[in-house]
Amino acid sequence: MGRFDDKENALDLNEKGIDLYEIERYEEALACFDEAIRLDPELSDVHYNKGMALHVLERHEEALACFDESIRLDPESSVAWQWKGMTLKELNRTEESIACFDKDIRINPESKYSWHYKGVALYRLDRYEESVACHDKAISLDPELSDAWQWKGMALHNLERYEEALACYDKVIAIEPELSDVHYNKGVSLHNLERYEEALACYNEAIRLEPKEADAWIEKGNSLANLERHDEAIACYDKVIACYDEANWLDPDHEWRSV
Repeated sequence: MGRFDDKENALDLNEKGIDLYEIERYEEALACFDEAIRLDPELSDVHYNKGMALHVLERHEEALACFDESIRLDPESSVAWQWKGMTLKELNRTEESIACFDKDIRINPESKYSWHYKGVALYRLDRYEESVACHDKAISLDPELSDAWQWKGMALHNLERYEEALACYDKVIAIEPELSDVHYNKGVSLHNLERYEEALACYNEAIRLEPKEADAWIEKGNSLANLERHDEAIACYDKVIACYDEANWLDPDHEWRSV
């Protein structure tokens, strides 16, 4: 009777932990999942849920151990494989993350997010053609998955297929017009096509959405310079310096954003 009560209490604590997770009280959620595991350590879902809370808290090594335990208890858990892959990606263990996404896809071929995240991992390995193929699959499963369109566009850009990249960015903008990054990336592709006026409009929109986006100010300056509007270009570069001074961002190791 005690074992049955322990399991019931563990399931109740799991539900409480989920409720706390959903209102972003992650530490309290963790306490619930830990107590549930103490009462019944064989519940795969509780280990998975604990891993999710740890992932959000950026405690990735601990999250990885939880996903591994969830998979040990339920080797066919699609979501555990997917989030193990996500956690490995955060730990820069990119090849291992791809293996996890592949495992999820084998279990659930309709897993649009694993197709997308596999595409992101391949992009980071400079395997752009394969990245495009993965994102095409994700998009076929959900044509409104804006992240997949965005990363497909970035991969196409790096393959110097700029017109195709632009079509992807336009699709993202149609779905989510308020994303500064996509306007910036569209501007970069237009700049590479020497369509400087159109690029300028994109950088202006990126800056409207994110006024202290240094990369957008720099690229706006570059487009203005190419249009021989040099005084305006200098004003953009001055804006970057002002933004960096204001936020103490003047850092010689700053990694400039690029697609």
